[in-house]
Amino acid sequence: PNLDAPKVTEVNKDSPAEKAGFLVDDVLTKFDGKVVKNFDELIKHLGTRKAGDEVAVDILRAEKPLTLKVT
Repeated sequence: PNLDAPKVTEVNKDSPAEKAGFLVDDVLTKFDGKVVKNFDELIKHLGTRKAGDEVAVDILRAEKPLTLKVT
């Protein structure tokens, strides 16, 4: 596993993250099909999208892969 991959540390009520189903300790592995190796890469990928875009985010939850749709 990539120990530098971004990890969810907080999910705010009524946030896009909560609505998408993110939980604390989820580990982000891909954003819109692109591998996310660290937090800086996640920020770079976020900058390519506009508010309201739907994006697939691949995560590991308890070491099991899942894909969430985020708007």
